[in-house]
Amino acid sequence: MSTTIKVQERGVITLPKRLRDKVGITPGAMFDVEEHGGTIVMKPVSHIAPEILQDLKSALEDLRAGNFITFSTIEEFHKKRQAKWGKK
Repeated sequence: MSTTIKVQERGVITLPKRLRDKVGITPGAMFDVEEHGGTIVMKPVSHIAPEILQDLKSALEDLRAGNFITFSTIEEFHKKRQAKWGKK
């Protein structure tokens, strides 16, 4: 994906929404910024292990898709889980 952006006063840039969405950049995201041979490289800063971050993203996708159950007791959980997803 390639696009042209304009540097505003004080060095502010706006990353296109389609790019932010594609790579999961949200408001407040932090980045390490480096220069390599005349190229600016931005790397996300995360204090969460990549595996855990992927699990969280997957869980959020499930929630957004309605792929969850509500329950009050462990027995109700097992009954609803089996009804929705079968034995696991």
